[in-house]
Amino acid sequence: MARPSSTRKGAEPCGRSASPATPAVAVGAPEDLFGRTFDVVIFGGFVNGFIPSRDMCDSGVVVGGARTRQEAADRAAIALAEQRATRRLLFTSFKSCDLETAERLRLHIPRIRLRSVVRTCDIHPSDYLQELGLR
Repeated sequence: MARPSSTRKGAEPCGRSASPATPAVAVGAPEDLFGRTFDVVIFGGFVNGFIPSRDMCDSGVVVGGARTRQEAADRAAIALAEQRATRRLLFTSFKSCDLETAERLRLHIPRIRLRSVVRTCDIHPSDYLQELGLR
């Protein structure tokens, strides 16, 4: 029976064990990085709607102190990923997805197009990429 390639909370750290049965990949949310380090951290889905949140992309939805707190939380997640990667930190994004998926994931939708009779949304990489010097 094949073992999953990710660990669950409470499992031993990945990739550092002498045991070949220990998985080399862990999949989790940024907050799952606390107290652990990895050679490579891949920050998947680094698009507007995830970080920053969809509501943060609309200046009229999140205002004042709530906006400041959300920005601080986003920056903390990025900083945590940077601190936990000992060799490389990679960011991934995507440029489009169908409207139903974009709505379900609460992505920021700047434009909707009809492609092969499917309503498809343009998705932009996270606004934080420029701040990180990656744009």
